[in-house]
Amino acid sequence: NSRILAYKSLGTCSNNTSTACTDDGDCTVPSQGICNLISNKNADMVFGQPDFSHGACNGDASFTTYPIPASASASSLCLMPQDQRSPAEGGQYLSMDADANHNLYVPDPLNNRVLMFKDPFGTPNITTGVGDRVADAVWGQPNFTANKCNNGVWSPDNALQNYLCIAENTTEAFTSGVDIDLAGNLWVTDTTNKRVLRYPFSSSLGKPDSLPNLVLGQSNYTNNAAGSGLNQMY
Repeated sequence: NSRILAYKSLGTCSNNTSTACTDDGDCTVPSQGICNLISNKNADMVFGQPDFSHGACNGDASFTTYPIPASASASSLCLMPQDQRSPAEGGQYLSMDADANHNLYVPDPLNNRVLMFKDPFGTPNITTGVGDRVADAVWGQPNFTANKCNNGVWSPDNALQNYLCIAENTTEAFTSGVDIDLAGNLWVTDTTNKRVLRYPFSSSLGKPDSLPNLVLGQSNYTNNAAGSGLNQMY
């Protein structure tokens, strides 16, 4: 459905149902029992879609731009190919992460980018009051509307180093993922370029820099050939 669902909590404490919880540790002080999970609990927030009823790639529910993906935005996601009607037709595997300041980092594979949502639950939306669902930073693209693999060319740009090609081939299952390490550096799997990039944390920006300072799987920032060596990736 090209979306991410967010839950403030997953249940309530057994001895105090007015206290929301996600695990038993939320019910310890004062002793409020254990966390009883609510299996059918509604999500509190949705990312990538205008509401809980939509599920199209970048909002193109009518295929008006197909086979060219619709333009991206700071509030859209494209997590499944437009022509796939179910995950069983291709599928994808994705991992997200959050840093110590509750900022959410999400790979957006078919838009060939990584988005950061700044402390969504801690930054209430002025209109809805629920939370901020608009991305605050982007990696892999020059802006929030661009979404082409490597900015429209096959090989990444050595001079700029800031383009990604996560899911150019969507006929098979594809993978993508991000990780934030203890130093605040952002690690990104750049799948079609067959490499992993590290974006160093910038104290002046308060987030990872827009340019990577380390590449794994390739000898430089231009190459994207596959290989089986210990210094290569496929």
